[in-house]
Amino acid sequence: MSNADVPITSYDFRSGPLRGTHLTLFPHSLLHRGGNFLETIPIHAVAAIRVAFAREDGKLGWGAALVVIALILVALSGPLASLAGSAAETHDELHGRARLLHLHLRRRRPERGRPVRHRRPAAAL
Repeated sequence: MSNADVPITSYDFRSGPLRGTHLTLFPHSLLHRGGNFLETIPIHAVAAIRVAFAREDGKLGWGAALVVIALILVALSGPLASLAGSAAETHDELHGRARLLHLHLRRRRPERGRPVRHRRPAAAL
């Protein structure tokens, strides 16, 4: 295989009117390949080539917004962690009190087999 057969670089068009086509640069030619065509351009026939890097403002704005949101979340994570810790302690205290109340009321329940007398309010008589 000679150096003329080895591509220098290649590029796939992913958007725009040439989407789905492929450019390959060889030492002596430029090959443009599409779905149903193949075009070979000798390098000595190319007069000028323009290369441009375009900035996409929409994506840049989204990136900046996401960075700001991330910084806000980092700033709020410390206070939220301490709030969650205190809420867990409060829950544990309340759960302990409810368990004590449940055990206390359970002891006062009548034994099985004994009839339970229900008192009726005076208004119901």
